[in-house]
Amino acid sequence: MQVKRIWTFAVSNGKRENNRHFLNEDVIDDKTMLALFHGKSKHRFEIWKITRTGNSFKVKEAAATNGDLISNSSQVQGFTYNVAHKCYYIAFNDYLFKIDAKGNLVNYYHFMPSGK
Repeated sequence: MQVKRIWTFAVSNGKRENNRHFLNEDVIDDKTMLALFHGKSKHRFEIWKITRTGNSFKVKEAAATNGDLISNSSQVQGFTYNVAHKCYYIAFNDYLFKIDAKGNLVNYYHFMPSGK
């Protein structure tokens, strides 16, 4: 597989220093996308709902965690939304966090390499 383009999605509330640049998004349908932002200074993950109408977008914070979830500097490896259970999953190298619709931690899973 060859990646030709890598893109990010950014939103702003007016002040440039408050821009949110998203590297992890989940497309829900033709008009809805959820995006994950790590607010390092506030020690939380923000989940934003981005809705398209024609050529314009409406953005609203949908949820936020109360903490960084993981104490090391691991980058997010995956992000998705489970429509049936109305929860988010945020994945790191060997951890998977289940977050409810309000941003509360529901559960987490730790995967160990076999033989350890």
